[in-house]
Amino acid sequence: VGDIHGNLRQLQLLWTALTTRLGEDELHKSAVIFLGDYCDRGPNTKGAIDFLLRLRDERSAHPESGGTFFCAGNHDFAMAAYLGKLPVQSFSPGLDLDATKPPEYKSGYWPFSIEGGMHYLGRRWGGSQMYDASETFRSYGVEMTMKESDREKLCNAVPEDHKDFLASLSWVHEQELGHFHDENAEDISISHVICVHAGLVPDRSLNEQLDALRNRDLSADILYE
Repeated sequence: VGDIHGNLRQLQLLWTALTTRLGEDELHKSAVIFLGDYCDRGPNTKGAIDFLLRLRDERSAHPESGGTFFCAGNHDFAMAAYLGKLPVQSFSPGLDLDATKPPEYKSGYWPFSIEGGMHYLGRRWGGSQMYDASETFRSYGVEMTMKESDREKLCNAVPEDHKDFLASLSWVHEQELGHFHDENAEDISISHVICVHAGLVPDRSLNEQLDALRNRDLSADILYE
């Protein structure tokens, strides 16, 4: 399931449709993988994340749960960066988050200093309309003005479990399928799938990309080639 973008009602309808089609028991046993972009654009990011957290907890309590998995999208990464909750496992102690801003960019980002710096995607998220983040702010009861005070207001308004959710997001999920066979393609048998938000780069090393994604390694060279 990809690109919810704060659309709680559509998410609820989708889940109802899945339940109707598969049945509750089969859906409980199924692995459900969300591919990211939970926030922005739509009117109710807060409600959508609340729904996903309840869904995760309810499914994890089921004895035959197939699991519920969440990957990060670029919108989620940017929101997390703005809140100081980057979904990373590791990065070089010498990595300067503020240095992720291309030096030629002089505007269109949140320019204020914070301790530890901020990844450029977070600065773009909170200081421009590139991500349509104003709806996310509004869903938490904060108006987005792109002023210095915005960040403190939003940090205070976003519940801790939402911050933890953003910080916990995976960059890749790999799902074993057993031996799935497509009856419409006789020569194709799939044993597992690799799930990411926006694809892998075909002319770069797959193993190096996967290592960086699995480790959520912000300093991995392959991410910047």
